[in-house]
Amino acid sequence: MNITYKLYEVGVLPNIGAHQNVVARVRWGIEYEDGGAVSSAAGESLLQIADLSNFTPIEQLTREQVLDWAFASHGGDSFLQELLTYHTQQVNYQKAQMGIVNYTNHFQFDPSPGSQVVGQTIPQTVV
Repeated sequence: MNITYKLYEVGVLPNIGAHQNVVARVRWGIEYEDGGAVSSAAGESLLQIADLSNFTPIEQLTREQVLDWAFASHGGDSFLQELLTYHTQQVNYQKAQMGIVNYTNHFQFDPSPGSQVVGQTIPQTVV
């Protein structure tokens, strides 16, 4: 499985004491791909900024550091493993459906619950 980590946005607090541009929020994504099937996750992480004793100026940060901080705020490796497990299932489900086409030549089909028929919504039945 190919996994691609994406960094969508970094939010900063312009001034905290003597520090400038303190990273406080990270918007990220992860794409899981295998054999043409794709599943993706996206999230937002609020970082802890109470202790700035190890502050690194934003100009010295790498993309990987910022993503590591974001994932660490959700549990680090265990969080990433949970995402991998879920998205592996999603990718495998998609792969199992590859090549399947809808057969419409023989059966009379009913409208799907929630679909539109002549401007009216067919109610979904809850059992």
